[in-house]
Amino acid sequence: MAHNASFDSSVLEACCEAARIRPPELGFHCTMRLSRQIWGIHPTRPPDVCRSLNLPLDHHDPLSDARACAYIVIKAIREDAISESY
Repeated sequence: MAHNASFDSSVLEACCEAARIRPPELGFHCTMRLSRQIWGIHPTRPPDVCRSLNLPLDHHDPLSDARACAYIVIKAIREDAISESY
């Protein structure tokens, strides 16, 4: 999971290309898209999503950003909006 996963996956690919290594075969799911689809949240910047869902966030702190992403997924699962296999 990543918030704006298309950006994160493109950065990972660019870094691997620069290092001349093959990128790992990872599947990405996007909490930004999830927030739009399930709760209709717009805009979907992390602070906006977390404020809307009443989730803690110290934006741009890596651990807080990662936790917020996890909290979004957990909230969706608890609300039966997505399955755990998403």
